[in-house]
Amino acid sequence: GGIRLKIDEAVNLGDIFIINLDINGEEIFLKGEIVRIETDSDKKNVCGINFIDVDSKIREKIIKYTFELTRSQRSRGLKED
Repeated sequence: GGIRLKIDEAVNLGDIFIINLDINGEEIFLKGEIVRIETDSDKKNVCGINFIDVDSKIREKIIKYTFELTRSQRSRGLKED
């Protein structure tokens, strides 16, 4: 489990981030380590961050939220076609 972020700041592999997510009105703090860095066409860093020490309940909330968001985006896309 992890996240992909686009940021302006200079970062290095192995840097640790504290990530604050709002999932359905609940504020969740996660610790993550940068495991991949790419530069996009705008010269911004696109970072792959793996979550560290995530409680199983929090992991399930993230999975559920991601699934619901993806399903919502897909259903909106189908209606626009």
